[in-house]
Amino acid sequence: MKIMVILIYFYEKDIPHSFRKGDLVILYPESENGYDSLTQHILKGSIKELHHNRLIVSLFNKQTDYTFIREYNYWAIEPDIFERNYWSKISCLFNFLKCDPRRSDLLLGVEEPLTENNFDFEDVNLTPHQNICITRALNARDYFLLQGPPGTGKTSTFLVNYIGELVEQTTDKIIVLAFTNKAVEKICQSLKEPRSRRPIDYIRLGSKHVEDDYLFAELIEDDDNPDNWQMLLEQNRVLVTTVATFQNNLLLLKQFIDFKNVIIDEASQLTEADLAGILATFEKFVLVGDHKQLPAIVTQHEKTCKVHQDALIEYGINDLRTSMFERLMINASRRGWHHSYGQLTDHYRMHEHIASLITSHYNEPLVAVLPEQKTLISLIPYPPSHPYNLSQRVELFSSKHPLIQPPARIDKKQWWPLSSHKL
Repeated sequence: MKIMVILIYFYEKDIPHSFRKGDLVILYPESENGYDSLTQHILKGSIKELHHNRLIVSLFNKQTDYTFIREYNYWAIEPDIFERNYWSKISCLFNFLKCDPRRSDLLLGVEEPLTENNFDFEDVNLTPHQNICITRALNARDYFLLQGPPGTGKTSTFLVNYIGELVEQTTDKIIVLAFTNKAVEKICQSLKEPRSRRPIDYIRLGSKHVEDDYLFAELIEDDDNPDNWQMLLEQNRVLVTTVATFQNNLLLLKQFIDFKNVIIDEASQLTEADLAGILATFEKFVLVGDHKQLPAIVTQHEKTCKVHQDALIEYGINDLRTSMFERLMINASRRGWHHSYGQLTDHYRMHEHIASLITSHYNEPLVAVLPEQKTLISLIPYPPSHPYNLSQRVELFSSKHPLIQPPARIDKKQWWPLSSHKL
């Protein structure tokens, strides 16, 4: 039986945090001496739901006595980690150390990636520039890097059409990875309900706390026959999961799947160590991200991230906070390998005046697509006697989409006073 605990927190003002649905957390109560995780009983779980005034945590262990939970009114919540994720990342790096020289040269940015002319993708529902980016990605033999500024449809437009075309035109297995569970959910939703093509079947890897009709753990529940597992994987050519889950299960998956194509969303948030071992095992990879918007998430101090080894600096690896995505993008641009990277320019989220504030940070200008992104309306009708009369009224931008999406904040420790209730 799975136990759900609703935790309602009270505060005088908004407390910034970076918690997201699916995050691993630990909970412990406030004692007479305050919050001290080393002297209190700790509960572990994952965030099931997140609202502005409450969150729901799904506990990992079954509770038989709720006296302890009811005894305290206020609780602290902190991010948790699986040590296994770190060891899996380290062991995965051995794939890079033992890969063939050409593969390592590709990842280091020394070898020019090859391209072919097997595809000429065109969808009348997409813009010419979107069709060009998808065509370049399909024709890439070794790798393709796509930069997607805010609201340009990295997932709903590029990723879905790229995967859909591979499914229709090839027989390859396709691995789709993302940094966060939230991104994986968005990918799965886009595959289920694409805008301009048929739904794409997939299998999702993850814990049983994930809610998805295509979750592998649920589909093989009570089935201990590996032959049936293999049959299920063979019947579905698209596998979706997080980078951490893939690393944890890499050796097992190798027994069932040929590692040929991998697409990694949110790649700009992943460090060299996160990706090198994974990419070394695939024949071709596509990285999707935006280092201008979502750089790699590193809590380590800046001084300890600086690289001093001359051999690494020669390859452009001079700061461990820089993602492989960003390094390869800069390297490809500098070397003139224009076939190996691209940038989406057509955006649907911001008003064009808002977009003008960030467009200078990109190689290609951003282009507003929707009419409401180009329209100004008056929202404050000052009376004629007011100093700011009708001719001087304040003009605000009109858009049906969010104008600004603030980035997540990373804090070393996040405290929330909570009161507990059991569902």
